[in-house]
Amino acid sequence: MLRRLGDSLPGDLLGVREAEAGAPLAVLPQVPDRPMKKREDEPTTPLPAGPAHRAIPGTEADEPCFLILNGVGSGRILPLDRQITIGRDSQADIRIVDEWASRLHARVVPQGGTVGIEDLASTNGTLVNGKRVTSPTVLHDGDMISIGSVCVLKFSYRSRLLQDFEQGLYDRASRDGLTGAYSRRFFDQHFRGELSYARRHQEPFAILFVEVDSFAGLYASHGWIVCDSLLIELVRTIGALLRDGDICARYDNARLVILRRLVSVHQALSLARRVRADFAAEPFEAPISRKPLSVTVALGAAHFPTHCPDDSAAVLPLAERALQTAKDLGGNRVVMPERSSSGAR
Repeated sequence: MLRRLGDSLPGDLLGVREAEAGAPLAVLPQVPDRPMKKREDEPTTPLPAGPAHRAIPGTEADEPCFLILNGVGSGRILPLDRQITIGRDSQADIRIVDEWASRLHARVVPQGGTVGIEDLASTNGTLVNGKRVTSPTVLHDGDMISIGSVCVLKFSYRSRLLQDFEQGLYDRASRDGLTGAYSRRFFDQHFRGELSYARRHQEPFAILFVEVDSFAGLYASHGWIVCDSLLIELVRTIGALLRDGDICARYDNARLVILRRLVSVHQALSLARRVRADFAAEPFEAPISRKPLSVTVALGAAHFPTHCPDDSAAVLPLAERALQTAKDLGGNRVVMPERSSSGAR
């Protein structure tokens, strides 16, 4: 069966999450769609009495939300339609990549027309308008919440229409307009936070670079429509293999990069092999000519701390060099450095 190319235009591709059900490109931080599981040992403390927010009569009802003012994902809108947790733990609803944040740092609880925040016995505390929270506190429109060393959230009531509009602005700024993958700027910002976190906690992560084989030759023989469509299909293939917490970004014109946290070197290698096999599983149908087009990808992967135990930042150039080796060997393969960081396999 042939996969048709050129059927999806860039304007249709704002997010791969929506384009492929069950194949999300994870974003950090975010509020996942899964329901919160309340732990029995953490009962919700009733909020003190406070005035409920009231919308202007005759207008769309305003809904509570956070606006990320500083930190990874700055500019993003986070709706507050249920109880959520904030912290650096991978299971937190809003994950903060910051060594000064506790694993479960704070909890936000909508209750009876108000929204409150409580600190979960964090090491460095939760600040609302510069004052440390010592008990459940009602949030008011415009309140500023500080968590860790860099994360600043602004609490606000906004209409769903305005939230969607501002979220669209954020998506256009943080995602590649063609493929729906994250932008290089977003990746660079997020990667810096991951490096700092990995150094302090020695938590493993992997970097994978992916490139369509003979991309320049495909452009010369088939044109930009085919090449753009191949990149879109590659992002979709990768999206189907990603999990919450992973990042897939368009690193440059022809290369994609994947960041996966809390993964072993064998799991990283398995992911790379799945991407290669799944993308090459079926030939494509070129637009206009409708001729079969067999396309493959080359991948280079590196793992911290396996390949660079003393320098987590070295994982990126190691993965780049591994990709170049895969291309030099003819493509359609996965290359990963030896544990000694010398040579490739």
